[in-house]
Formats: sequence, C-alpha cells, structure tokens
Amino acid sequence: MLENIYQHFKKSEQPFIERMNEQLINVRETYTPILTDFLNPRQLFILESLIRRYDDLKYRSFGGYEQAESQRVVIVPDFMLIEDTDFRIAVLEVSYPTKFAEINHSQILGTFLAQGLERSKLGDIISDGVRYQVIVDEMIADFLIEQVERVASIKIRLAKVDLREIIDHKDEFIEENMTITSVSV
Repeated sequence: MLENIYQHFKKSEQPFIERMNEQLINVRETYTPILTDFLNPRQLFILESLIRRYDDLKYRSFGGYEQAESQRVVIVPDFMLIEDTDFRIAVLEVSYPTKFAEINHSQILGTFLAQGLERSKLGDIISDGVRYQVIVDEMIADFLIEQVERVASIKIRLAKVDLREIIDHKDEFIEENMTITSVSV
C-alpha cells in the first residue's frame, strides 16, 4: 500500500513516510494519540497526505503562533478532542544587553544545537528586530534555561513566557530591487 505513496515523494523521504505510517496505524489500533516532534513544512505536507488515507483519524498542527513554519502535530482517533495543551510547547524569551550587543537567529540556533539537541525538538526562532523568542518542546525547556548562558560571546538569560506573550514576528530578510535581462525567444 505504501508503494502507491512512495511514487509521489523523494526516495530520501521514505524512512519518514514509513515511520509516520507506523504511528498512524498504532493510533488506529490502540486508540492512543500521538504527538510528533516539530515538523518542517515538507514533512507536514507528507504527514497530511498520509492522514487523509484514514477516515477514522483526525489531526491538528500547531507551532506556537499562527504563521509558524515548524509545527507539531497531534493525531487522534476521530472521537477524541485535541486541546492546545496537547502540543506541549514552551516559549523561551532570550534576554541580553540589547544596548551593547546584537545576536541573530543563526547564533541562537547554533547555540541550542551545540547542547546536543536534535533540530526536531526546536520550533521557530522569532524576533521583532530586537527581542528573540524560541519555541521548544516543553520537555527540554528547563534544561535549556539551566544550561544556556551565552549566545556567541554574549551573556543571555532564558525565561519561559506564556504562549499569549509571543511577539509579532518580523522576517529577517533584505529587500532588493533588481533589473534582470532575459533572452527572448
């Protein structure tokens, strides 16, 4: 049955498809809900494609805020309810001396990954231009608060904040105007 699905995806995605399909079958057979790690948009698309094959399952995805790129998914039998608390997400605010130092997304991500964490345990890193917040699996939040004291060479402090305190995210990008010539056919 998975052979029909494999043809629509890359060969490198087959292990993910197999793992997710096993979990979906487990939900159906044991009526036990599952919570995924943080998934990227492609993984989320694949999982949604798999779930559509089962009419007795339902799911909801959430990454801490509406436009989240990395999201966790809760999958349950269709008779169960999905609550916001089922996603087990924590938001960590990064406090640092903003008048004297600057940090960026990649420095924060590198620091967290240097703690030995898998990327799938970390959600989005969001910023309003000065403040930064990191969305994480709540199981690792206390560990990070205790262990992470610096980003690059800048002293920081991490603190949990409520989901309702998520900052309005600004994408870090540079807008450029260009004129590009094309070859007409």
